[in-house]
Amino acid sequence: GGGGGGGGGGGERGERDTITTYEVPKRRFESILLALVTGLTPSQASRLSLRFDVAGNGLCDAKRFSIMIERSDAWKACGQRLRVSRDRHNHRSRRGKSKSLSRE
Repeated sequence: GGGGGGGGGGGERGERDTITTYEVPKRRFESILLALVTGLTPSQASRLSLRFDVAGNGLCDAKRFSIMIERSDAWKACGQRLRVSRDRHNHRSRRGKSKSLSRE
């Protein structure tokens, strides 16, 4: 269902109390990195996995990794390129529609 917010009186456990884990086993995290990042060496993937194994328990914090990626200049530049591309596409689409809308 939809909507958030709302109440729940005293003591009731709701959706907000659910703990979502983003921990990924270290070896799995490394294999995902190697599959996604062109040119990344196994040694580099291992160093990254150590950086995100914040608890030292062999589990990498994928949420933390995601936040790092989203804050990176490369990610922001990619987002900017996608927005420009989308805007160009929307501009072209509107030009084609304006003729049919003007008949009404």
